[in-house]
Amino acid sequence: MEVKTQGITTAMRPSAAFFIASLAALPRIHAAPGDLDPSFSWTGPGMFSVNANADMYSVASLALQPDGKIVAAGGTRLVRILPDGTLDPDFNSGGIINLTPQASGQKWQDVEVQPDGKIIACSTGANPSLRRWNSDGTPDTSFNGNGVVALPSNSFDLTLDKSGRILVGLNSGIVRYMATGEIDPTFGNGGIALLAYPVISVASIAGGSLIVAVSPYSGTLKKLDADGIEDLSFPETPVRTMGGSYSTPMNMAIIGSRLIYCRVAGQSCLWTMDFDGIVGTDIGGEGVCGGSSLLGFAMQRDGKPVIVGSIDGNSGLPDITIRRIRPEGGLDQSFANMGTKTIDFGNVRSFATRAAVQRDGKIVVAVISDASLVVLRLLGDDPDITVEHPLGTNLAAVPAPTIDFGPVVAGQSQTRTVYLSNRSPADLEGLQVVRGTSGTPSEFAVVSEIPATVATGESVPLTVVLTPSSPGQKSATLAIQSNDPDESPFSLSLTGRQATATDLWRQRYFGSMDETGAAEDQSDPDADGIPNLVEFALGSHPKESTPAPGTMVRNGSTLEFTYWRSKAALGEIAFVREFSQSLAEGWSQIGGMVETIVEETPELQKVLVTTPAGTAGRRFIRLRVTRR
Repeated sequence: MEVKTQGITTAMRPSAAFFIASLAALPRIHAAPGDLDPSFSWTGPGMFSVNANADMYSVASLALQPDGKIVAAGGTRLVRILPDGTLDPDFNSGGIINLTPQASGQKWQDVEVQPDGKIIACSTGANPSLRRWNSDGTPDTSFNGNGVVALPSNSFDLTLDKSGRILVGLNSGIVRYMATGEIDPTFGNGGIALLAYPVISVASIAGGSLIVAVSPYSGTLKKLDADGIEDLSFPETPVRTMGGSYSTPMNMAIIGSRLIYCRVAGQSCLWTMDFDGIVGTDIGGEGVCGGSSLLGFAMQRDGKPVIVGSIDGNSGLPDITIRRIRPEGGLDQSFANMGTKTIDFGNVRSFATRAAVQRDGKIVVAVISDASLVVLRLLGDDPDITVEHPLGTNLAAVPAPTIDFGPVVAGQSQTRTVYLSNRSPADLEGLQVVRGTSGTPSEFAVVSEIPATVATGESVPLTVVLTPSSPGQKSATLAIQSNDPDESPFSLSLTGRQATATDLWRQRYFGSMDETGAAEDQSDPDADGIPNLVEFALGSHPKESTPAPGTMVRNGSTLEFTYWRSKAALGEIAFVREFSQSLAEGWSQIGGMVETIVEETPELQKVLVTTPAGTAGRRFIRLRVTRR
């Protein structure tokens, strides 16, 4: 087998388990958008490949984790790949989950990563199923007891709605499951919304409504409400749901208040639609998909779509095509070869069916080639400016880049420094930092100056100071802009708070404000039976054994209970006095208890609580402390 990319050919030999490839000898003057990423390499630069018992009807799907790991599925293999392109050994003890037995014709059809890190996938073929695993690849027993739910028919698409419910497109409708794996009886007819054709793709709208693509060839879009009832007023819209004559589903995306979907009409690729079914813009214009089958797409943060699919190759068999479109239309000439990347795996059928864009702009593509599942990673646009914290760690790889100042003592300040680094081949000018609408300038302040020019490879510190002026959580946003009009601003969130009395107490006795280990509320480091929460409330030392925190004496028909408490704790702790006539009858706060402060020091109050001795001449009294 041979891999050909941009006119350069390298020998490639299939083995029983993988494609073994070497693209290291490919000449490169410089890395450019659309090049295979040499830092992603297992079976060749920019490539991961594993035998998956796939066939021409298999689908390759993928999902990105926030930590940069990639989950991909196709044929009988589901894998998790590290950012360097190798299998993750911590996932199912080797990085692979097999769908067996192969003779049943089972294949993975779609995969998603939930917000909590759990992985869920659906299969087709004999005994189709929906399965969920913990982040380490072990079956999630909270999902239907064993991590597996049997599906009523073959599956085509897997979607998570905004409420965490699971939607699976089936041969003749959609089934909805709760997060526990139980079928949702409020949806459709006993959990299934029946339709006349296979549901190839599902898009979930806020509020629970759905837009679905149905039918394997020249299909249509339909809309269902949150209960699974078809909206008959929604206009039927033609949509290409399959690639050529092969069983490859399309995908749709919700971006803001628009649906973006695949449509074939005069060589057009992507169209937009509002949620009422009104068709809008033809993204890219005619001709950008010429001669190819569009099978999947992803949107970059700068609004450029990346489309993937197949194109007839020189051997007469499908090759991989990856194209990038400018927001204003037409192929993006700065990407690969005038906007198009073509990869020829030799005398085999190859289909790119899914694409995703990492936060750093690199493009991940899932492919079925011959019997193998292949994952490619291509370079994206190098950002003009990277924001790093600490120096060398790019915050673009973090889902929600945030700098946490932690608790700051009232009247004092806390400083954090990030670095603005120029990783582009040209000098940068006109950098600026724009404050967002949240936050108070007097509390978050940028105290460093941005130089007029940042040279290639240079890093400059950006120092921000938090000086809280009042209690409570503080937040602000900074938008860091470069001089490239095509480069989106980098949004950095800032958070912090004024230190509480508890924070200061922990700092005093444990050397840190963090509630961890021996400093946790319920820890008892001196083993005197009094947890830290009570030690803080009473103003006692958590690492020195404390005598009984209160005394009680009888004064005629009155009981007098005396204890010391911390003044600093009064704003955070509720002191609740309770009594019981007999321990068997429970505790009450009603019964004539009177509280008087009888002595004070700068830090403590001595409190006297008086209460009648009760009809039996006795009472039990306790002091309960809780956080407000």
